[in-house]
Amino acid sequence: MLLRFESLKRIGEVYINPKNFKTMPLFLKTWRDLLSLDEKTYGIYAKTIYNPRKDF
Repeated sequence: MLLRFESLKRIGEVYINPKNFKTMPLFLKTWRDLLSLDEKTYGIYAKTIYNPRKDF
């Protein structure tokens, strides 16, 4: 699935898709913070990382 870069939101060092979250996280600084999110609270796809440097 391709997403428009403009639809992503940058928080800290990572880009997130706001549509993936049931509740927006209060803090995100690095990808490790993103991976530590609870899926029950934030949603199943909350841990999805969008890396603009990665070639698809």
